[in-house]
Amino acid sequence: MTLRRETYAFDDQTHVCDDMLEAGKRSPAYSKGMRLIACADVDGKGAFSYNGYANDLEAARDMILHIKAVLEANGKKLVIIGEP
Repeated sequence: MTLRRETYAFDDQTHVCDDMLEAGKRSPAYSKGMRLIACADVDGKGAFSYNGYANDLEAARDMILHIKAVLEANGKKLVIIGEP
């Protein structure tokens, strides 16, 4: 798998993610300072876009925290083991 990081949409998935972010910013419920994350996946090839975060790591951290909350709400536990 080739991983790629760009600051622009470069394939169908990243275009869809950008469209989702734009739709979120147009929502009447959107407020200044709200941070957005959008994900798309086709056959295991995923994309991830964000708005309002300083960098990839901040957005990834929030994604992990949300995934952890979803798992815990379903009686599961997320354990992350880092490299030494």
